[in-house]
Amino acid sequence: SSGLHRTPNELENRNSFKERNAGANIEYKNKNIEIGLNYLKTQFSIPIIRIKSIANANRFTGNSNSAGSIYGQFRKFNYVLFTEIARSASGGNGGIIGLVSNLNRNLEASILARKYDNNFHSFYSSGFSESTRNMGEEGIYTGLKYSFNQKLILTTFFDGFRFTGVRSNISRPSVGFEYLSRLTYRPNKKALFYVQFRHQSKADNIAGESLNRNIKRVGNAEKSNYLINLDYEISPIVSIKSRIQGSYQIFDGNFSDGFALVQDINLNYRNWRLSSRIALFDTDNFDNSQYIYERDVLYAFSIPSLNGRGIRNYLVLRFKASQKLDFWMKYSRSSFVDRKVIGSGLEEIDDNKRTVLRIQSRIRF
Repeated sequence: SSGLHRTPNELENRNSFKERNAGANIEYKNKNIEIGLNYLKTQFSIPIIRIKSIANANRFTGNSNSAGSIYGQFRKFNYVLFTEIARSASGGNGGIIGLVSNLNRNLEASILARKYDNNFHSFYSSGFSESTRNMGEEGIYTGLKYSFNQKLILTTFFDGFRFTGVRSNISRPSVGFEYLSRLTYRPNKKALFYVQFRHQSKADNIAGESLNRNIKRVGNAEKSNYLINLDYEISPIVSIKSRIQGSYQIFDGNFSDGFALVQDINLNYRNWRLSSRIALFDTDNFDNSQYIYERDVLYAFSIPSLNGRGIRNYLVLRFKASQKLDFWMKYSRSSFVDRKVIGSGLEEIDDNKRTVLRIQSRIRF
């Protein structure tokens, strides 16, 4: 899945596993209603067999799977009602239902409920959920957006959820919640300022503490994130972005935190575009890693994990040679002051700096 073939293990795994997918969609639309059906069948060249453990009790095994769903959307006045119900070959069901509405000129509201069975398997689904996999979860999400005027907007949401099965990092069913508030101020077209606070409460296994060989003791992790961000266009050529963000967590009676200071400078002149960043970060542990989106070459998506103490910087250069020819180059470096070795195994670097260079071109016919 990575497309990388650098190490002996990666080379040995190459072409050892094949997957075939076949599916169909049929949909009907008119002015207010949208109704459709989906079906997807997945076939593997060899069966997936997992190690027997509590965490793998509900995960997919075998060499084929199929899933089908029916979905719909109804629009009337200022309301949009939508739903989708799905079922997989394993007998598990998954579904969502939600409502979005403009209650008045200033206030927008949304509510969404979801439920995915422990044995619901759909490899390519991307339904609304707290976890990355749409299985073993149920919850209710509510969101509000209030516009004081065209310049000042407040958005907030609350999401309560329950994991109905065990997970890789939670050895029993658990509950949790998350809420976020963001205040955005746009005084003019050149400036954007916002502050944001997010809090999450979720169960997690306590490292090194087991009730028996398979079941670990579970604690509740309370984590908060905050950020302050300013985007400003100095001129049609030069723009900047400044950000302060951080987090702190209380887990099993221990307090830890982390933060990052970020400064971007972007230049856009004729056929040239240059994006640059320097970020200073200091985190106590991996749980307080700071994640910040980075610009990259075409079709690449980069949100690196800033963990430990150090500096992260990059330059992205784009040159549009003609209507049919483009060039990109990205240079990035992470420098650490709290370690002398980066990585492990065949990717180990005997230094405190890691440098990556990407060069890309595109020819359009």
